[in-house]
Amino acid sequence: MPAFSSTMSIRFIRDTTNSSTDDVMSIRKNFQEGEFVVTYTDENQGSPVFHTISFGCRMDLVNHLYLTLKNQAIDDDGFKSVQFSLPAMPRILVDAWKFKEVYYREHFLDLLENGLDTLDRVETTSAAQKAREKAKALKAKAEAEKAKAEEEQARNPAYYYDFTYDDDIYPEEKVVTPVKTRRRSSRLSSGWYESSYPEKCEA
Repeated sequence: MPAFSSTMSIRFIRDTTNSSTDDVMSIRKNFQEGEFVVTYTDENQGSPVFHTISFGCRMDLVNHLYLTLKNQAIDDDGFKSVQFSLPAMPRILVDAWKFKEVYYREHFLDLLENGLDTLDRVETTSAAQKAREKAKALKAKAEAEKAKAEEEQARNPAYYYDFTYDDDIYPEEKVVTPVKTRRRSSRLSSGWYESSYPEKCEA
């Protein structure tokens, strides 16, 4: 089991055309310690500052998220929009003005609480990771088959037989060399050619 769960995040967007100016709050669960770990990345005008805080009590984290959402309603120099990225759900992008209405704030808080509950069960895998895992499995299978074949060969070694030929039993074949035969061609007035079959020359 991994030490940490997958991550859910809230992206606070200042400029929709430049993501480098965004602030990001990410939340994941530490399974070993049984606590939630929150990391807030403050863009800080191009010099990012990272804040990390752990919550052993789920309700303390929910209160922290409630204040975070409510702050967006009263911020005079607030963000333009906010994006929620939650486990096993499509991303949702909302205008910042919606945080001024209680209905929306309560919905967003319910959404985040559902995400916190899902962190215990969700498993995130990318296509590239699946491809690596498949290649790794195929390699392991090939190595296992090779080891099995080598073990089988060690238990049942192959036997090689050395065949020795006895000239008395297997005499060498005598090569018949064609002899030159003088014959008169039926088409030419005279001519010489080699016959493929040896014949005796007539005197």
